[in-house]
Amino acid sequence: RMLIQKITSEVLGTQIGVNQIYRENLDTTAHTYFEPTLHALIEGGQTRRADNEIVTLLPTRNPEILALLEAVFANWEEMHSAIHVVLESDPQSSAFAGAVGEVERLSPVILAQMDEAVRLYEAEASRKVALAQAIQIGFLGVAVALLFAVLFLTERWLLRPIDQLGGAAQRMGEGDLDTPLSITGPGEIKRLAGSFDDMRQNLAASRAESERHTQEQAGLLELSRSLIAQLDANIILDQAAGTVQKIFSADLVSLMFPDASGDNLILRAGRGWEGDLYGLYGADVAASREGYAFRRGEPVWLEDVQASTRFACPLGLQERGIQSSLTAPMNADYGTLGTLCVHYREPRKFDDHDVRLLSLIANTTAQAFEHTRLYASAQERLERISALHDIDVAIASSLELNERLDTLLEKVTERLRVDAAAVALIDPDTHELNYAARRGLDGE
Repeated sequence: RMLIQKITSEVLGTQIGVNQIYRENLDTTAHTYFEPTLHALIEGGQTRRADNEIVTLLPTRNPEILALLEAVFANWEEMHSAIHVVLESDPQSSAFAGAVGEVERLSPVILAQMDEAVRLYEAEASRKVALAQAIQIGFLGVAVALLFAVLFLTERWLLRPIDQLGGAAQRMGEGDLDTPLSITGPGEIKRLAGSFDDMRQNLAASRAESERHTQEQAGLLELSRSLIAQLDANIILDQAAGTVQKIFSADLVSLMFPDASGDNLILRAGRGWEGDLYGLYGADVAASREGYAFRRGEPVWLEDVQASTRFACPLGLQERGIQSSLTAPMNADYGTLGTLCVHYREPRKFDDHDVRLLSLIANTTAQAFEHTRLYASAQERLERISALHDIDVAIASSLELNERLDTLLEKVTERLRVDAAAVALIDPDTHELNYAARRGLDGE
């Protein structure tokens, strides 16, 4: 636009002829500045600024501006022809005057078109600026959203899991080993949480094992104390059965001893059995699992007694749904006295610790049981000796035969705890036995 104004001014200066510089500037302005700039605006390319600096313009893409520039170019071609006449004709000629008039006519038209082009360029520039600002604001919004997202994810996936791990460590330090860890987060955090939970489970298992051992030791100590002071065999067996059930959490506990024939083991004490089975329920010494342990003096365990082909499952265990059993012989100083068994309705695996512990209880019970038998035997012998002594003293206290015999029968019925007794003597003449004294019998 400024170049059109400058061209018009230079044409008028050339017409006046005041200075030759107008003609030279007109040629430069038209061919060096305006025409290359108009081409560069339309098609893109290089042009020269007023300070002779070379600039590169991009081709116009806006259809409205491009159409307006094409109209400017059409008018410029007419003006360009008139400018050539001005540059090449005598200022006094009619051709020169006509060319000047043509320039004056086209100049306001091109100026108006260029004003409109400038307005369109400014509108386009404003639109691009607004678009750029919108993009910048959008990018800013996205950046803020990303920042909040990063903060949220950091808090959720990093800070919160770490805080949860800290809380779990504190709970574990306070003794809570039962609450599992459920932590979500990145892979490293999840692996750390998994390792933490494995450690918790191991500690819980160790603590449970320690508590189990403590309970077992306490049960054994209590059993040992009670057995030491106990002389009643039935109480000893009952206490042993109760201790075993408490320690092993068994469904059934049985203490079995051989009958008079030695062919069967009979249930004498236990836990979980019906009361009418004690003294009646038995197992064959030759064929049963209990009998094998009794004969060999070795523990036997089966994790599935129902499916075992080595030992037939007793009917009593089948009826009660027993799946797993552990049997330990009751070994004492003078041999195996019986068996101690634990039975479970749910399948259970027995380890070496279970076998050693039940064997220890069985042998401790056997020793205490043997002690009661020895004590009872000693007491019986002592009573017999005491009874003989009392009878001897009573007989020696009188010289009369009848009195001695009456005293003898009195002491015999008292010491032997019988209801009746008699003394018969041989008649030397008839060689017949005749009652010389009797107690608790009629006179016949």
